[in-house]
Amino acid sequence: MPPDKQKDKYVTIGEIKTRYWSQGNKGKKVILIHGIGGSVETDWIYNFEALAERNQVYGLDVVGFGLTDKPKHSYTLEGAAQFIEGFMEALKIDSASLIGVSLGGGIALQCAIQLHDKVDKLVLVDSVGFGREIHPMFKILSIPILGNLLLHPSLKSSEKTWKSIVYDASIVTDEVIERDYELSKLPGFKRAFLKTVRSGCGVRGLRPSIYNTLLNGLSSIEEPTLIVWGKQDPIFPVEHAYIARENIPRSQIHIFDNCGHYPQYEHPEEFNKIVNDFISR
Repeated sequence: MPPDKQKDKYVTIGEIKTRYWSQGNKGKKVILIHGIGGSVETDWIYNFEALAERNQVYGLDVVGFGLTDKPKHSYTLEGAAQFIEGFMEALKIDSASLIGVSLGGGIALQCAIQLHDKVDKLVLVDSVGFGREIHPMFKILSIPILGNLLLHPSLKSSEKTWKSIVYDASIVTDEVIERDYELSKLPGFKRAFLKTVRSGCGVRGLRPSIYNTLLNGLSSIEEPTLIVWGKQDPIFPVEHAYIARENIPRSQIHIFDNCGHYPQYEHPEEFNKIVNDFISR
């Protein structure tokens, strides 16, 4: 999957040069937020254009990842939510529905808690924030020095990561692996990745400060929320989806069987239909 230079646009948020895509001129405004280490062109490769057929869709590379700048600062959910707010202000987006996967789901949640009047609807895809349980890989990477030694961006590690998070490894294309690797070897990526991990995770799992803050804020979310999860998710167990459903007042749930951590990549046609229908209602 070569980078689509025709779609690349840039906007400066504060001092951060930010890459984004936008497409669609009708329907609701939607912002796509990728997961840790991801980008708009990898995490949403099968969704961006399909969602843009019925909506005005924006997908950005979150600060620290993709082709967006990677400054030397702390990487927190609160900071990421402020970054999304800055993106909306820069593009004069008064309000939008937020669709976030994994870490992006946590960012969308934080936005809903911090920015009530700017969020129309939420779609949370295998989102962080509903329990302390997390894949052991992140616990190990959270350890200073050890994590630095173990995280080595390479074509092999990109392939291993992508094939480990999906249910059927055969669906992962060489193109997405190669593009993931190209983005992961950019200067500053490793530092941003490890800082992001360590701000939210420790050796015992998701930090209580993160988990409790998000959980305590769920009852205040008034926006209609769609919770999407892969039944065989190896990163965050499917039980977290039901915790989300119990604690977010106006929420509904859809579980994909034979699916790992990335339903939007593993079952794109069904995912796109469900999300398009939800956004348009």
